[in-house]
Amino acid sequence: MKKLLVFVFLIALAGNYANAGENLKLSVSEDYKYDSNIYKVASGRTSSLIRVTRGMAQYNTVLPNTPFKLNSGAMFGYNAYNKYSNTNNSIDSLINLNLNSPNMEFGEKFLFTSDAANNADDDREKRWKNTVSASFKTKKAHRLWLKATLTDSVDEYVNLNSMDRNTLSLSLRGYYSHSEKTDMYVGYKFTNITYQKNGKQNSGTHVISAGMEGRIAPKVTGDIDVFYSYRDYHKSANGYKDSKALLGLSLGLKYEMTERTFFNFDASRQTEETTANNFNKNRYFVDTSFFVTANHKLSSRSVASLKIGWDNLDYDTKANGQSKARNDNLYVIRPSFSHKINTVLSGSAFVEYKTRHSNLKNRGYDLFTAGIGMRALF
Repeated sequence: MKKLLVFVFLIALAGNYANAGENLKLSVSEDYKYDSNIYKVASGRTSSLIRVTRGMAQYNTVLPNTPFKLNSGAMFGYNAYNKYSNTNNSIDSLINLNLNSPNMEFGEKFLFTSDAANNADDDREKRWKNTVSASFKTKKAHRLWLKATLTDSVDEYVNLNSMDRNTLSLSLRGYYSHSEKTDMYVGYKFTNITYQKNGKQNSGTHVISAGMEGRIAPKVTGDIDVFYSYRDYHKSANGYKDSKALLGLSLGLKYEMTERTFFNFDASRQTEETTANNFNKNRYFVDTSFFVTANHKLSSRSVASLKIGWDNLDYDTKANGQSKARNDNLYVIRPSFSHKINTVLSGSAFVEYKTRHSNLKNRGYDLFTAGIGMRALF
């Protein structure tokens, strides 16, 4: 009952603030879901019902007498478990600020969460991440222009202090406007990662890339990025690899087959930081994934979707006590449904099955989740 009262209060509060102007958008949501394996373990699984309450705000405006637009957003959420709530209940929060003009862009993003940092993690970890960025681009000359971007991120873990780190990146891209809706580019990026308490993880990575953005083909929009990366660790360590070369990919495409049916394709291949539990002779792992989501508009208000995907986690080096290097394959299937009830309210429902197969004992798991939710947008 308390949760219901909080949800009703948030709706009323959002409705009052919506009068602040059309530049301000507010929303609240309440989701209920069942998770069959909240700790993602191979045996001795614990299930739980989870209630998720979210409040979100977005404010966009043009700054007077300047070429800048301000885009800002904030989210606050509470996750309530009915099993071991004292340790599992958690808070999520996000603040996102973006100031942009035709030739400059500045941003800051702050995230606090208890979610796992990547699919290799079995445990949730309380952590926060703050990212600031600045980018500058030249004016077009004969369809050509340059864009430089500087990004600085800080990751801090509440309990897992060995993962605290700073990530500084500098990139430069040269663009060619192939058409009004399609841009092509080549680029170079350098990233330096510095750990506060785990110096053997410090590294520098060089990346050479080429890609396309915008309209890729008739009925296909999105971005494709193909790159070669070389990561070099600053300190040698016995039993650890000191470098890693990788041919990588980042892809996000939308294919509009008909007016009512469209597909989303997402693929990635990149190196990821290991967690403290996996530092044992592995400074990194290679994450390769491919996901397809089919969406069909049943009506002007209803959409049915089906997502299927595969994610491979590949470790190069055998850990102590293991006969082989770890290799995991994660498979996901998720049908879902959403319906817009009116201009304010919408509802959704989903079921998901996820299974991870590992060549190491006790690293695999099965997970079933299902949920329903309501959202109010003002």
